Amino acid sequence: MTINLKDFSAQLDAFEASVKEAHAEQLRRVSLDLLTRLVERSPVKSGRFKGNWMVSSSRPALVASDRVDPDGRATIARRAAALRNVKPFDTVCITNATPYAAEVEEGSSTQAPAGIVQTAVADILGEHR
Repeated sequence: MTINLKDFSAQLDAFEASVKEAHAEQLRRVSLDLLTRLVERSPVKSGRFKGNWMVSSSRPALVASDRVDPDGRATIARRAAALRNVKPFDTVCITNATPYAAEVEEGSSTQAPAGIVQTAVADILGEHR
C-alpha cells in the first residue's frame, strides 16, 4: 500500500479546517443562546438594561449606551449579527455595562430576584454539555 504524502497532508488540512469551523459554529450557537436568555430575563423599567447587552471578542465592552429596547428583540438581532463574525477559538464576551447591572445580578429587581447571568449560565451548562 502506497501512501501519497501530499494527498494525506491535504486531507489533514481539510480535517483541521472542518474542526475549526465546527468549533466556531458551536461557539456562535451557545453564545447566541446565552445572549438570548440574558436579554429575555432582563428586567424592564425603561428598556435600557435590555438594550445594553453587548457582544465583543476578546475584551469585554465596558461602556454603557443610551440604547433602549423594552422587548429586547432589536438587541438580540443586532448582537446575533455580531456573533456571525466569531472565528474558531475566539473568546466571546457578553456584557452589560449599565451602572446598576451588578445590583440586578445580586437580585435587586423583583422581576429577576435570582439575578440573570448566573441562572442563564447554569441553564446553558446543563444543556450544552
